[in-house]
Amino acid sequence: MHGNLSCYARKLKRQRHHVDALAVFNRVVDLIFKLLIFFVVLVLVMGLMKMFLEAWTIMSESPLKDAFGFIVTNLLTFFIILNCSRA
Repeated sequence: MHGNLSCYARKLKRQRHHVDALAVFNRVVDLIFKLLIFFVVLVLVMGLMKMFLEAWTIMSESPLKDAFGFIVTNLLTFFIILNCSRA
């Protein structure tokens, strides 16, 4: 019994030395950044869709001057957020 345990412990030590910690770290960080990029793109698309829906509502209910100001303000805000997320 004691011999099997030490054999197992030696096997476990050999396997542990074969794991490249840097490669595992790089893969985990890469996965986290891919998920973050996915969520940023998802939120940007949702914000753009919300802006178009609100613009449609404003254009149908308000004078053209108010609707134009709303669209320009929201579109410029969207482009600023998009450029900040790219940096």
